[in-house]
Amino acid sequence: MKNNQIDRRRIIEIILMSLVIIGVLTINFVTIYSQSRDNIIRSCENDVLKQSSGIVAFLTESINTVDMSSYMMAEMMEGDATYEQLETFLETESAIALKTVEGSTSNGLYGFFNGEYVDGTGWVPDEDYEPTQRPWYTAAASMQGETVLVTPYVDAQTGTVMMSISKLLPDGKSVLALDLSLDGIQDDVVKNKAFGSWEAVMVLAPEAIVAAHSDGDEKGKDYSQEEDSLGSVIYKGLKESNGNHFDITYKGSQYCIFVADILSGWKLVTAVRSNVLLYSVNKLYVVFMLSIVVVFCMIFFVFRKIGLKKEQAEYLSRQLRAVVNVYFSVHLIDIRKDTYSVLSQSESVRSIIGDDTDRAQYRFRLVMDALTDPRYKSSIFEFIDFATLDERIGDKRCISKEFISNMNDRCCGRFVPVERDEDGHLTKVIWMVERIGTDGED
Repeated sequence: MKNNQIDRRRIIEIILMSLVIIGVLTINFVTIYSQSRDNIIRSCENDVLKQSSGIVAFLTESINTVDMSSYMMAEMMEGDATYEQLETFLETESAIALKTVEGSTSNGLYGFFNGEYVDGTGWVPDEDYEPTQRPWYTAAASMQGETVLVTPYVDAQTGTVMMSISKLLPDGKSVLALDLSLDGIQDDVVKNKAFGSWEAVMVLAPEAIVAAHSDGDEKGKDYSQEEDSLGSVIYKGLKESNGNHFDITYKGSQYCIFVADILSGWKLVTAVRSNVLLYSVNKLYVVFMLSIVVVFCMIFFVFRKIGLKKEQAEYLSRQLRAVVNVYFSVHLIDIRKDTYSVLSQSESVRSIIGDDTDRAQYRFRLVMDALTDPRYKSSIFEFIDFATLDERIGDKRCISKEFISNMNDRCCGRFVPVERDEDGHLTKVIWMVERIGTDGED
């Protein structure tokens, strides 16, 4: 019973220790995983923000060009400038704009002034051309004097994405506009994808129109009108998220989406597969799982070892019980300490020897005196003398002595050496008494 309690206690200790180890590993993993993931996401956010700075500079420079030209145009109109003078001014400013705005080609400055359409590149519209119905005019008119980035469009002949920037003049009727290609922005997003692990890089106008895309076939598309495309899923995520990072699922794959605001509602958007982005972090997960497997293997090994030891102990215990059952008295004696422990004993022996385990020599003399035929007491007392036991046993495996009990039983007492000190002197023995028959029997 005591050994079983010890085994259960050890098993509980091992289980608790294993749970502590797994708990510590889990806490460390979660902490390291979260920190590593946050660092990667912050790095991507900063990267996208840096990419957007070039686009912001391009658009800002274009807006400044329109602002400056509209201011000068308003002064000329207040000075009652003629149509020819306005046209000459626009031609000059168009040439300057073409050189000033880097990364783009320009169709020049144009607009509607004093009830007439004036073009800085010499383009003459058809007779049915109505300037006030064009997007560049209506968008500027609705903004009441603020410079507006008009929704981009794809030029049908060249396939280039074009954009108009326009502004309503102080008279409330005249509008100045500048047409620009977005080739520079398109080149940038293609380069950004090539030098990164991005799945896609794009610039979206406020109406979900693709102003630039790392996949040229996506230019000019309206993601708000699409279904079941990566772009449409990203657009839905943009509407639902207010941050600069969110996750989506598209066709069974997980994507991390990073967003940088440009200006006037324009956004730079990048998409990367989560397993690519978090590859290094996912390796931590693999290491963690391997660590858990190792811990469980160690636990299994320990339990297996305990089980084998327990089986061995039970086997030895059964053997010992089988041997002990042959004897009515079996005791382990410490000769030097003059103490003993009970391995097996009959009730008659226990009633004589008692429950104390000290003064072994004295107690065994009491037993043998009580249970031995008087004719054999002298020889048996001499045989159980601990003082001469070491010399008598010597190198023998055991020594024995037959005697007759007071119940006329033939008995055999036997000493078996168990332990010796460094000098080879006997320190512990087993004392066994066996009934081998009745006096007169063979």
